[in-house]
Amino acid sequence: MTFRNSLIFVCKGEHDQHKRALARARKLNIKRSVALKERVSQLEGDVGYLALLLGSLLNRIAQKGVVTQEEIQSVMSELDELDGVVDGSLDIQILRNLGEEHNPS
Repeated sequence: MTFRNSLIFVCKGEHDQHKRALARARKLNIKRSVALKERVSQLEGDVGYLALLLGSLLNRIAQKGVVTQEEIQSVMSELDELDGVVDGSLDIQILRNLGEEHNPS
């Protein structure tokens, strides 16, 4: 076997190993992608359920006269400003910190 032929043989072997490694990585990425899509779907379902639950509770306490919808909206506006960005959402860590202030361990 000449040097050139042995070099081609070695390169082909390395190429085959590389192709197998890429195929394994591709399979792993597909599995991770499927798992991630399933988790996102679960979280979307959870958020939908929590929105329904929260909406039901807010509606009921407003109906019972515990608070008015205007009071709820006012508190929501105050909380929305706490993270420094008025965007209709609140950084969950700020909400956790509020809970710790009211319930110190």
